Amino acid sequence: MNIRAEIANHICQSSFYLAIAEFSREGKLLNVNKGFNLFFHGLAFEKNHWHDFFVSEMPMTGSQSTYQQITEETSRLKTTTGNELNCWFCYDQLSYYCIAEIHEIDNKRLLEEISELTNVMAQLNSQLRREKQHLLKATKELEKLALKDPLTGLLNRRAFFNTIEEKLSLAKRQNIDISLFFLDLDHFKSVNDKWGHDAGDALLIAISAMFKETIRLEDMAVRFGGEEFIIVLVGVSLDSSLEVAERIRTLCKNIRLNSIERTNTLSIGIAQWDKRETIHELITRADTACYRAKENGRDCFVVANMNVVS
Repeated sequence: MNIRAEIANHICQSSFYLAIAEFSREGKLLNVNKGFNLFFHGLAFEKNHWHDFFVSEMPMTGSQSTYQQITEETSRLKTTTGNELNCWFCYDQLSYYCIAEIHEIDNKRLLEEISELTNVMAQLNSQLRREKQHLLKATKELEKLALKDPLTGLLNRRAFFNTIEEKLSLAKRQNIDISLFFLDLDHFKSVNDKWGHDAGDALLIAISAMFKETIRLEDMAVRFGGEEFIIVLVGVSLDSSLEVAERIRTLCKNIRLNSIERTNTLSIGIAQWDKRETIHELITRADTACYRAKENGRDCFVVANMNVVS
């Protein structure tokens, strides 16, 4: 019967019924399998020489420079444990291999070995579960980070487009009003130019914090790009949306930072969803209204015209 080398190696390493040890030609222990370690009470790796295991002398047969197959005849060797083993031998240029068949295994020792291995497996499984939990937690944190703008903590553009369609679909089924604000921080470039990018970042963070404090959990605040933001109000009429827009405009003017000596204002475009247009069409209407707010002198809001459907 031909057995693949990797399978034969696995059998030799794992077998409890074959005791296999590799020794150097000087008698130094190089490697053992599980069966050999079990036979010598689990102490094989604490010892390192032929005479730690066998009373008999180490066999010296054959040429020192050739490889010899496993001997057909066995040698009965007395061990330091008081038992005897029927051993076969083979050798190559560097090592001797002692192979013995274990006919009797101490059940107690075998059970202890199995118990120890079971404990090790339980510990490994427990560690694996903990590492899996840590990995899942880290994955969830990464998923959250992937949806948030790293500077302001608002939803990023990708997260917005991933979730807004579901909100619109639900709003359409339940006949819920949706208002979308397109907000632009007026003259923001001058903040970076005059006071530096750190000051600009601090201003964006402060305004974003104001957005989060002003809207409700069911609403959305998004950093759409640079100094542009989107706010989505769910279940709010147009008149109520105008009240929110005015509150946001006023709160923005009240933001004061020590590093920036100026009054901060917003231009806001407001579009009420008509329940037929796409999200991109809705954003375009709000963006156009925002542009009109800038044309009107900034620090104000403008309501977008409704789409005309023929």
